[in-house]
Amino acid sequence: MDKKITIYLPPTLLEKLEKELKKSPFTGLDELLTLIIQQHFDQKERSIRQNRQTDDEAIRKRLEGLGYL
Repeated sequence: MDKKITIYLPPTLLEKLEKELKKSPFTGLDELLTLIIQQHFDQKERSIRQNRQTDDEAIRKRLEGLGYL
C-alpha cells in the first residue's frame, strides 16, 4: 500500500534534486527520492553486516587467544 506524504525541503536541496532529476531516467522526484532513500538504507544495512562480521572475528580471535577455541 502506497502512502502519500508531504515533505518540506530547503530550496537549495530541492534545486539540487531537480538538477539530478533532469540527468536521470526518472519521471518524478518521488522516484528519485525513493531510490536515494533505498540506497541509504541498503548502505546502512551493509555497514551493520560488516560491523557484525568484524565483531565476530574479534571475538573469535579473543577466544582463541584465551585458549577456548
